[in-house]
Amino acid sequence: MAKINISEEMVHLENLCKQSNSNIIIFTFEYNCVNFKCVYMYKANAILLAAKDYNVGFNVRVTVKGEFDNYLSNVNYNLLKQIYKNCNFKTKILCNNMLKTIKQLKLKDVNINSEGHFYRNVNISENEKIYFKCWARNKVRHVKNENLEKTRKYFGEEVYEICKRCNISSRWKSQMTVTNILKK
Repeated sequence: MAKINISEEMVHLENLCKQSNSNIIIFTFEYNCVNFKCVYMYKANAILLAAKDYNVGFNVRVTVKGEFDNYLSNVNYNLLKQIYKNCNFKTKILCNNMLKTIKQLKLKDVNINSEGHFYRNVNISENEKIYFKCWARNKVRHVKNENLEKTRKYFGEEVYEICKRCNISSRWKSQMTVTNILKK
């Protein structure tokens, strides 16, 4: 597929970062009943996208000129096809939904301060938390190596490197969301 100029959307994300005094914002969009958690990193000019409950995630490639290639690698495309095995899936529509959401984002829609945002269940070990939940920024401490390795395992080397460089954690849970369990 051809590259799409998304410089307008990128400027909008940059403005949200400036308004929030943050280099990282977190937002959500939906496509075909699946929530996608996204984290935009201003300094890295990167958007990480992951499907909640499905452990599918990747870096959305954006050039410095603000061009976005909505072509997905075969690995990522096949993972998304598994999520949507019972319904229609189009890469172009997924990307258009993300871009439409970005255009409509307001400061109140983005998660700026993820510290203390997550409830932690101490009775469940990290090994039992196998479903992706969301992204989180680490302002005070560095992302743990165990978390980075889990990120690498499910999302690949490229996402791992970005998370390590930008101090982003992937958050996990032990059970799928009820609506996604019903779809399977």
